[in-house]
Amino acid sequence: MTGTQAGSKVAVFDVSNPSSVAAMGTYTDATGNGGNQMAVAGRNLYAIAGSTVASVNITNPNAPASGGTNGTITAGAGTGIAVSGKYVYAGSGTSIQSYDVSNGSPTSLQQLTGLTGNATVVQAQGSYVYVGSSTNVTVVNAVNTASMSIGGTVSYGSSVSDLKVQGRYVYAVSSAGNNLKIYDVKNPAVAPVLSATLAMPTSCGPVAISLNDRFAYIACSNNTNGAIQIVSIVDPTAPTIVSYMNTPTALKDLFVSGRYLYGLLNTCLLYTSDAADE
Repeated sequence: MTGTQAGSKVAVFDVSNPSSVAAMGTYTDATGNGGNQMAVAGRNLYAIAGSTVASVNITNPNAPASGGTNGTITAGAGTGIAVSGKYVYAGSGTSIQSYDVSNGSPTSLQQLTGLTGNATVVQAQGSYVYVGSSTNVTVVNAVNTASMSIGGTVSYGSSVSDLKVQGRYVYAVSSAGNNLKIYDVKNPAVAPVLSATLAMPTSCGPVAISLNDRFAYIACSNNTNGAIQIVSIVDPTAPTIVSYMNTPTALKDLFVSGRYLYGLLNTCLLYTSDAADE
């Protein structure tokens, strides 16, 4: 997804052949704001564009279209979005807002305020939402999406750049802290328990993280030519850096699926690599 003067543009790519990624259809939502984050569920993609949650139908990847009426983020510009089942969650400032997207259009259910720090990233797993902020990692109870409540929260020590949830653990990275922290969130009602901290190499400055069953792939932003640190998370209480790979330029985001890793470069190009070779 890229920002344009006309609004938010969603671009679809065919990655069935990772060595030759092919551009397919695009859709521009004329909100007047460039998009910055998105989440996909089934046939719909939901993107933050300023203070709007845009819905895009991607049933036909060659011709993505409007997925319905856009939703409004009450607190202003959105800074994180996640989807779980038929619900979308958007972070903005010290609040998290829930939407019902069962008919494609984001219908607001609740704006929960009172987060510690301004939200920077949002992830969802089951009935819980995990929010990284400028200061904290917070668990939000969304068992009732129209009556969410803040569960456990813990100070990260610096601004959270990205986080992912896998099983009972939250994996968070911070560019300012230049580290990875792993939290046990088995009990979402209490503060996440720090299981491990792993310092990144001095030149890294991690901005994004993606996971599979055995490894965490961490995108570095400070390297001139770009790099990805590969961390073993077989034991979440003792993560270790096992390898690294260089990229053409610094990365903004990355995603691993099966044996392939996809990275978004600062030059707005999609980069693919065979993760099995690293």
